[in-house]
Amino acid sequence: MTDREHRRGPHRSARTGDDGFTLLEIVVALAVIGGVMFILLETHFRALRLYESARDEVTIRNFISQAMGRAETEVLAGNLAGDGDFGERYPDYTYTFEAQQMGEGYVLLYDVLISVEDPQGETHEIVFMVYDPRSSGGGTTAGTRSGTGSGPASGIDLSGLSSRAGGTQSGSGR
Repeated sequence: MTDREHRRGPHRSARTGDDGFTLLEIVVALAVIGGVMFILLETHFRALRLYESARDEVTIRNFISQAMGRAETEVLAGNLAGDGDFGERYPDYTYTFEAQQMGEGYVLLYDVLISVEDPQGETHEIVFMVYDPRSSGGGTTAGTRSGTGSGPASGIDLSGLSSRAGGTQSGSGR
């Protein structure tokens, strides 16, 4: 018997099971790691989609707010219809507005429809009222409406607008 065999003993083999991992253990570990990575990536991409959706919604709301301010100024200057864009940074977003005087007399009230079109061609609309400050009151009230049509809303019955002005909905058109 040699010195090596004597140290191991007569019944011990040259290899013991404690020297490393089996192929099955490695495959199971890789499967677990792969499953965890899949879940993490899916969660990450879902968060990115949610971020993009929220960013688009905020962008549209900001553009509607800007268009409302511009339209209110134009209506008070005597222009009852117009259109425009949001500058060089957002060339694919445009807006149009159309206003109607609501009756005559002591209080001058205008009903204004604004449509903002996004790059995908969806139209987001809001209807609001403008009081002429040269009359007895001043200020605005607003209600929103969403849609995917294009062009001015010449066929819309605006007689019940004052009852709709208090409620708001998302203007995303989706």
